[in-house]
Amino acid sequence: MEKDIRSLSQLIRKIELFEGLGEVALAHLAEAFETVKFAQGSELLTAQSPVPGLIVILEGTAGIMVSGEIVAERRAGDALGEMGALLDEPASATVRAQTEIKALQIPSKRFKELVPRSALLKLLKTTGERRLELGLRLSEALQHTPQGLVKINTKGQITADISSMCLTYLGASNVYDLRFKDFGQVMERLCPGFTQDWDSFPLIFDQNHDESQRSMIMSILPQEVQLTLKGRIHHIALSYYTCFNRDGEVDGIDIGMSDVTSQKLLAQVQSEEQKRQKLYADPEGFVSLLELCSLVTDGLKNPVNNTLKADLHTLKGVSGLFDLIDLSQICHLLEDQLRTGEVSRETEADFLALVSNIQGYFKEMPPELRALFEGVTISQNDFHKIQVAFEEEVPDLARRLFIRATSRPASGLAERYAKEVAKLALELGKQVEFIDHCAEARIPRFMLSRLNSLIHLVRNAVDHGIESPSERQQRGKSPMGHLEFSVNVSDKLLELEFKDDGRGIDPDRVLKKAQAIGLIGDNPTLSLEEIYALIFHPGFSTRDEVSQTSGRGEGMAALHQDVAALSGVIEIQSQVGKGTRFILKIPSPI
Repeated sequence: MEKDIRSLSQLIRKIELFEGLGEVALAHLAEAFETVKFAQGSELLTAQSPVPGLIVILEGTAGIMVSGEIVAERRAGDALGEMGALLDEPASATVRAQTEIKALQIPSKRFKELVPRSALLKLLKTTGERRLELGLRLSEALQHTPQGLVKINTKGQITADISSMCLTYLGASNVYDLRFKDFGQVMERLCPGFTQDWDSFPLIFDQNHDESQRSMIMSILPQEVQLTLKGRIHHIALSYYTCFNRDGEVDGIDIGMSDVTSQKLLAQVQSEEQKRQKLYADPEGFVSLLELCSLVTDGLKNPVNNTLKADLHTLKGVSGLFDLIDLSQICHLLEDQLRTGEVSRETEADFLALVSNIQGYFKEMPPELRALFEGVTISQNDFHKIQVAFEEEVPDLARRLFIRATSRPASGLAERYAKEVAKLALELGKQVEFIDHCAEARIPRFMLSRLNSLIHLVRNAVDHGIESPSERQQRGKSPMGHLEFSVNVSDKLLELEFKDDGRGIDPDRVLKKAQAIGLIGDNPTLSLEEIYALIFHPGFSTRDEVSQTSGRGEGMAALHQDVAALSGVIEIQSQVGKGTRFILKIPSPI
């Protein structure tokens, strides 16, 4: 069962040893801890035997046994085996479950890797009589821990409290090479640009700040850097912990430095594989994406291309469906640059590199899957059925078989739109339910690529049309908005409908916007249908600001262009405060 990292982190935070740790450190510990149970009478630790790891009791009572007698008890929140786990010592006493015990356990090796210096120092404070005896051993453990740890004083200078791994990260052979040197300047030399985000460091020591304010300041300090070690680039994660003196004043910070290169590479590989599988799972959508990439690539080479803005806007929306965030963002940047009149060579090169990467997914595709992408593919079995139907002069059956073989279920589109609605509603803080009425409807394959721009209707409905929960409640509506998608197919017509229960289209607002941009005169005499038609004009938008989602006025223009190319029409029915219906009617190709 997948761990609830958030809940587990909150649980670990309550343990005295880990009080004050930041969210990142807690999350790392939560991932490493495992929940274990001990039956009554069983031994958690055995005297003079290796300590398996740190154990933290969640429920139950354990007895510390010496010569067969209980000399102390440990209950919920108490830690066991911490010094043995840290210093690789055998258990000094036997610990036995007096009741059934539920606990968290982390292996010794992982404990030493993950526990920050601030927690190590707490061990000294909680070991009582052993403090002096173990002080030297703990200092030695700090030098040999695989985690990079260094303490910085209030002047930002490196102190003598630094681990050997941290010396390696900072390119020093011993403590004296770095002691009293400015940490920010050392990092700037190794990682140019570091000090730009390090300027807030002195604010941590403002005694008027509380711990939450200090945490906020530390959150804007550099969180990750790239360092060159032995000729290779390594990703090093930085974590920060405040240090206090006996008077409760902040007298320094501990900085943890962890090499996360392997995790980054693994995450990158997993991300690439997830993208590939998502594209392969939706052949028609992948084809549409590739075609749009080609259209935009050609458009960038031909500056006078009249459809570039529309194609680019649609590509941004479609790439979002596949969680291709980098591509979506570069499309947004290209839109900004086209708006000002010039596309930079760097941006165009970044776009082409991303497109090349996507095209690479196609080249790596298994042959049997690629067949689905290349033209209209009909299986031998389907072809034989159609042939027999024609030979036996049953044209209606042949027609139905052919349509089925050369079309795709509309439910595929509905699934894509449902995911986009859920994602966008979450980003915008709205509640939107997507309802599809596709039933068994099917859409010809060749039409699917021309209907990419339908995504703009979905995004506009969530962004423009459906109100926030608070606004809906003020209007007497349910806080949950609704977007319905219907597909109906007859012998002569393909009809698609999008219906929302949002704020509707305000004709007066459309007219004022059209007048403001010079699209119409001051005293126009337009029917309601003609007013609605204005929203399809390139560059028209009722939004005053451009966002990642909408506001450029290209989406509806792209939709109108695509539907017109299929000899179709778009009807709009809207009522202010009630909602809007977009009905697309496209002649059936068969």
